[in-house]
Amino acid sequence: MTLRATFEGGALNWLGDNSSRSLDRFVLSPSVMRGFEPGGIGPRDRSARADGGTYDDFLGGNLFAVARFDAGIPPRRARRAGPAWRGVL
Repeated sequence: MTLRATFEGGALNWLGDNSSRSLDRFVLSPSVMRGFEPGGIGPRDRSARADGGTYDDFLGGNLFAVARFDAGIPPRRARRAGPAWRGVL
């Protein structure tokens, strides 16, 4: 059995006016944050539009941190032991 822990993080550091554009911010993909579609987690703009509706735009983030923990059976042992099992926490 193999156990693996992966940690990732990031921070934007702007010089000058300390403001970031939404195009420059972090957008976590499903390969980084499992269980969410792109732009599915994080701050959103839900302000009112002129036509009476509301916006639902993803803004991204200036900071992110992700921890992933995996456990699995290597393929060569899985052939002898039956089906391969893998868990994600």
